[in-house]
Amino acid sequence: MTEPVTIGVVPSDSDLDPREILEKAKREQEKCRALTKKRQEQYVILPGTLPVGLGILADWHLGGSGVDYVGLEADVNTIAETEGMYGLYNGDGIDNWIASRLMWLQREQIMRHQEEWALLEYFLLRAKLVVAVSGNHENWTYLMAGSDRLRECLKHTRVLYDRHEVVFKLQLSGAEWVVKARHKWRGTSVVNDTHGIEVGWQRGTGEFDIGIGSHTHRGTLIRPFIRHHEKKYAVLTGTYKSEDEYGRALGFSKSHGSGCGALILFPDGRLFACEDLRTAAEFLTFARKERIGCN
Repeated sequence: MTEPVTIGVVPSDSDLDPREILEKAKREQEKCRALTKKRQEQYVILPGTLPVGLGILADWHLGGSGVDYVGLEADVNTIAETEGMYGLYNGDGIDNWIASRLMWLQREQIMRHQEEWALLEYFLLRAKLVVAVSGNHENWTYLMAGSDRLRECLKHTRVLYDRHEVVFKLQLSGAEWVVKARHKWRGTSVVNDTHGIEVGWQRGTGEFDIGIGSHTHRGTLIRPFIRHHEKKYAVLTGTYKSEDEYGRALGFSKSHGSGCGALILFPDGRLFACEDLRTAAEFLTFARKERIGCN
């Protein structure tokens, strides 16, 4: 024997089999195709024939001391306790300062990281959600660690969910609206707060009747706009973060008030948009009682 004998793990033991890799890629391709097809035909079918409300919640930024926790709890309770009202969540429920350049902000927080997530999950499960979209703050966990913790919070629900946007058909009796919800929209303007949503109707992935955006912290605005002789709606939500250390550091303007708005939907296709959630709940309760009284 002229050569040493080695017994154990050698480099060739770690060789990758291209055929196995290809089969894995094909399975993932088929899974991706199936999800894409499913995403193209999504529905939220609202029950009954009475008016229904959709409360739109976003930019809670749980974690810091400058958040309107009292107002947020009241709004979530309003949705939970108002008959015929449901919730749509549009991202940034927590601060989640885990990105490396922002970690210094965590030192200012009144909550530990896991406490932010626990409180977020509590509010999400109470708000009778039918749709949920991640914001950039939740998506930092996915970018940093490959973990979609918001999806985990909602995995025992039947909520339509996506990390980027949810496009769906909202149906009530014989009426239908195409809704596109995403946290951030391209084309945001300092001149027109809802510009990104409005131009997204032409430049995005498809037309819609109601476009929902958040992120800017400017205050809740609901603006009608006309496309092809039809009225569409751009819904921009406000924030519950009234005092923002990060915003002050960069010179951002403060939000006009706190909280988010709602849409009141009628089975004959009418839509009433309200920038104050409590007012919307009161109107919805009245409208439903009136309909019941007429029957």
